[in-house]
Amino acid sequence: AIERSSFGRAQAYYIISASTVFFLELMNLVTDGILLPTIKCEFNLQSREATVYLLLTRLAFFAGGLLGGRFGDSMGRRKSIMLGLILQIVITNASIRATDAITYTILHALCKIAFGIVMPSTYSLTVEVCPANRRYLVKMIFGIAGTTGAFFGASLSRHYSQNTWRTALGALSALCFLPAMSTFVLDESPRFLTVQDRLAEAEAVVARIWQRNGITVPPKFELKPEPPVEACGSFRELFKYGLARLSARLMYVMAMKGVFITTLYISLQYIFGRDSHSHEPCHTMSSKTFSQMALAFIPDYLVMPSALILAQRWGRKSSISTCFLISAVFLGASSLLPPSPLFSVIFGVGVSGTAAARSVIVLYTSELYPTSLRSVANGLIWSSDTLGSTVAPFLAEYVVVHHARPFLLVAAVAIATCVFVIRRIERETLNQPLLSSVRSFNPTTESVKA
Repeated sequence: AIERSSFGRAQAYYIISASTVFFLELMNLVTDGILLPTIKCEFNLQSREATVYLLLTRLAFFAGGLLGGRFGDSMGRRKSIMLGLILQIVITNASIRATDAITYTILHALCKIAFGIVMPSTYSLTVEVCPANRRYLVKMIFGIAGTTGAFFGASLSRHYSQNTWRTALGALSALCFLPAMSTFVLDESPRFLTVQDRLAEAEAVVARIWQRNGITVPPKFELKPEPPVEACGSFRELFKYGLARLSARLMYVMAMKGVFITTLYISLQYIFGRDSHSHEPCHTMSSKTFSQMALAFIPDYLVMPSALILAQRWGRKSSISTCFLISAVFLGASSLLPPSPLFSVIFGVGVSGTAAARSVIVLYTSELYPTSLRSVANGLIWSSDTLGSTVAPFLAEYVVVHHARPFLLVAAVAIATCVFVIRRIERETLNQPLLSSVRSFNPTTESVKA
């Protein structure tokens, strides 16, 4: 029924709401990273304490992804998104009132859990209301919104000080009311309602989608009931029917992306002299560092859409492996250049290749797993990059000795990941219909059968 609904105004409502989520969440994420020196100064954190702070927040983010996936597959996509956004607003405003490091760290970790809850269901909801040949376009819009949010976060947060960062974070969290309210007026995913055996509600939602897209609803329109499904959102069911090995492989690839991106951006800040402001312990980012990082953001607007177009033409697997190969080539080239605008552009293409691979992996995950487990799989694999990012600060320290080492290391691992994807990721989901139940998944075939 969704495939017959075409792609029009009905899907635009979902895309606008979700794009606002991605814009604000990536803006929040980048702001959080850039403000770390200010927060260290505010609470007088030592290096070891700052490391614990980072580890806790990243593990909390991973836990939030798991919880969000579980909630999305059991209580519904819309409810999970609204729950995460409202919790984020409440907890962020509580955290900025904290007066000691322990309280702030605990509340900040809870805020990251709320952040993690939002994302899996946001992906699932939008994918489930779009036709197969337009899913890549939806992910492209999300990627552009997220990159723009990250750029705005970097632009604004570098001006924050000890006197303004609390007010700024409070104002940013208040903006989350916008996607929360827009999600409230959206319909639930008809695919989710179908697997929950709520056929009357699903038929009403599909009828409204058709009407908004200018399609006449048949007079005797009804959806076919699905066979009984497994417990929605069950991690035990996720690792049955041949999905365990595939899930572990996708988690590895996404974790490698986390290592790449975090290592590279930390390294970039070392290269362009963030530590030169060590006499200003609360300084967040110099103008020179920001201008070079801004140049590194620009290629993402070209590389990420190109990767998704490639994924629609050649397939998801080919696009993922090509992205890692591009990343390896350009990062290797950037290691031979001195710090300069040319270096930033070449470096930016290398980083964008890895970020684009992440976008295709998320799209692939949403298509590969059935409706009854889609949010769980999205949460598990999407948040796996935070596990990889926990080792990134230690790798980036090598840049203090010689700035080429982290880039060459990441380039070598990117090549290894490219080979891993080619040899170990076997299935293709290009233009395949979404599955309803994990029992429909055939682990012996190279593509997903409906």
